[in-house]
Amino acid sequence: MSGARPQDLVEQALSIATVPCVLWVTEHAEANLRWANNALITNGEMRSRRLTVTAIAEVASGTAAGTVIQEIAGPEDVSAVVAAAEHLAREARPAEDASPMVENYAHHDAWAEPPETTSIDVLAEVAKGLGVAFDGAHAARQLLFGFAERTVATT
Repeated sequence: MSGARPQDLVEQALSIATVPCVLWVTEHAEANLRWANNALITNGEMRSRRLTVTAIAEVASGTAAGTVIQEIAGPEDVSAVVAAAEHLAREARPAEDASPMVENYAHHDAWAEPPETTSIDVLAEVAKGLGVAFDGAHAARQLLFGFAERTVATT
């Protein structure tokens, strides 16, 4: 995943769109531990980014929309998602419930804030506790299997 901020990807998509669009980026971060047979078998961190674009096009008998949702790595992937959504909108049937886009209004959002994240560190106490649990399970002739995760998504 590139170091581009989600806000920059949204602005990029809006700048290349040829029809009105509603779009957002969801940043996903996950940390996890897996254990089996009284042993920690894997742990890791994952990151992903998803761009959602809904393009709105005027067609012969009304207004139509097309939505594309795609995992992206960075700015190089944005134009293809916008183009695909615009193509779907231009080819779609008019929406029976179409209404005008909402005009800009005063708001106090957190647009400039970075996305929330997580790391394997949040599971450190779980990992420590597993060592004790594995010893106890081994002494009791039991097997422990499991999975712990923390997932954070910022849209």
